[in-house]
Order: sequence, then C-alpha cells, then structure tokens
Amino acid sequence: MPRRTKAVAKRIKNLVQSAKNRVEPYVVNTVEFVLSVLLSGATFCQSGFQFMLNNIKVPSEATFHRVQEKVGRVIIEVARESVNYWQSRMRKCSGLLFDGSWSQRRNAMFCYVQFVEEKLKKIVDWEVISKSFKNFKGNFNGKSNEMEFEGLKRMLKRWNNEKRVNFLCMMAMSKLFLQSKIRSKVSENTEIPDIFLTIYRKSSNCQNSESYLAFQRIYCVGLGNFSMTHICQLKQRSFYG
Repeated sequence: MPRRTKAVAKRIKNLVQSAKNRVEPYVVNTVEFVLSVLLSGATFCQSGFQFMLNNIKVPSEATFHRVQEKVGRVIIEVARESVNYWQSRMRKCSGLLFDGSWSQRRNAMFCYVQFVEEKLKKIVDWEVISKSFKNFKGNFNGKSNEMEFEGLKRMLKRWNNEKRVNFLCMMAMSKLFLQSKIRSKVSENTEIPDIFLTIYRKSSNCQNSESYLAFQRIYCVGLGNFSMTHICQLKQRSFYG
C-alpha cells in the first residue's frame, strides 16, 4: 500500500474533524409543521425545501398528509362551533353579506363562500365547494364559475326558515348575477324578502376607512319575478353607521 502524502493525510484529518463538529439536524414536530404550512399558505414541497436549507428535518410527505387530514377535521369542527356561537348572537332585522372566493383565477378546484352578519361583522355560515381531482373526491361536478351559486344555494336551504334575516347583500359585479341563467334560479331557493346588489368602495371620509364601506349605487332585487329596479343614487355614507 503506497504511503500517504501530507496532503492526503491533512484532507482525511479535516474530514474527520468536520464530521465531529457537524450539528445534527433538528427534527420538527409533525403537528406544528402541518399548522405552520397551513397558516403560511405554502405547499409541503415549498416548506420542506426552506426547512431543509436551515438544517431542519421534516416528516415524510405521506406522514404530512395523514396528519394534515386529522388537523383539518379539528379546524372544521372548531369553525363550526364558532359559526354556531355567532348565529346565536344574531338579533332581529339582521342582514347577511355574501361573498365567495376561488382557489385560483381560472378553472378553480375549490370555492369558499360565506355569510357575514352585517352588525356583528362575524361569519355566521360558510360552505366549501370542491371538484374531484386525482384521489380527491369533491362535492360538485359543474363548471368552476357556477361554484359560487352552488354554495349560495346550499347555504340558503339552511336559512330559509330564519326569521331574523331581512335582507341579503352582495356585490353587483359578482359572477353570481352576471349570468342570466343563474338569476332565475335564486327565487326558487330562498324566502329572504330582499336582496341588495351593491357596488361599493372604501370611503375616504370615514375615520377608519378599513372598517367602513360606502355605497355608490344600490339596487333592489324583488325575488318574485327577479326584476331589478334602480332605487336611487346615494351619496357616500357608512354601511355600518
């Protein structure tokens, strides 16, 4: 066996020394890791790569998704409890604000819709509409731009007998009312007397512009024949005033 040179001996010595000084990677708690990914809105791959660069060992992808499913069920249960609590706090002559959001701009696979009580400013009902893909089984088979109406239809079935609600408010530019076919369907699924379609913007005159909205135009929708009647052109005023 040839004799080691000084360079080879020095290289081996440095490798042994670096191995002794190497810091073992920190093993992250699986549940905490799942919660951090959910709160940040990132994916498993994105978060795992960032953790790896900081010498933090994350659980496997299979373990991540298994724990995520359990955590998701707990989050949904807590959300339902919160919604039921704020529903119990509602008073007579209440109004519901409706809005929906998609998981992406085009061909979305998920749509989240919600009712917000206009006095409490709290979510009092919500629904998630999803389409099937890969191994995931959704609850809707239609087009993505019809998911918002599907969510509204399902929620209205739960609110048909609610006597405390006097009106429903939503944006006039919503996809829900830009489609003539959907307009005729709304009256078949609700007994709420009035729907207000609003185009609103933040008021510059309010002290807290983030908390108050000003109406620019208000339309009243009669649910009998769903005729849209223009009421008036209003000056800026606080919606919650």
